[in-house]
Amino acid sequence: MALFVVVGTFDPPTLGHVALVEAARAMGERVVVFVANNAAKHPLFDARSRCELMRASLSHLDGVDVEIVTGLVAARARDLGAHALVKGVRDATDVSYEIAQADINRDIAHIETILLPAPPHLRAVSSSLVKELARLGADVSPYVPDPVARALADCCQGEQS
Repeated sequence: MALFVVVGTFDPPTLGHVALVEAARAMGERVVVFVANNAAKHPLFDARSRCELMRASLSHLDGVDVEIVTGLVAARARDLGAHALVKGVRDATDVSYEIAQADINRDIAHIETILLPAPPHLRAVSSSLVKELARLGADVSPYVPDPVARALADCCQGEQS
């Protein structure tokens, strides 16, 4: 049984993240989504909330689990028996960063990384952009699953100037 791991901070989950998990699921029988923390980022949603938003956004898929991951992602993926990590890339900057990360993950955990390009219509969409739009009161529904749009509306309605 092929198992793939998709990892990200998902703050918030976007339709690009959903497309990535769908692509990973098409490659294997099982996908585990790791919701991670990144010390360099200041999340809008806590890890538990991001996990719930991912679950709600992926509820149409069988064979997909979502969990919070702490510690070394590549080692946890290897311990689960994952065939590879699956990462989405939107542009050359993402590719450069992810290749460096893939090299480290191969060295320390002996796990490969598969890079998948974002669908063309979602390449400009990032969690940072979505958060900024939501804070300004814009409609983010073209970029995020419905549960995420509702959570952003609830979270950001008081921030609009």
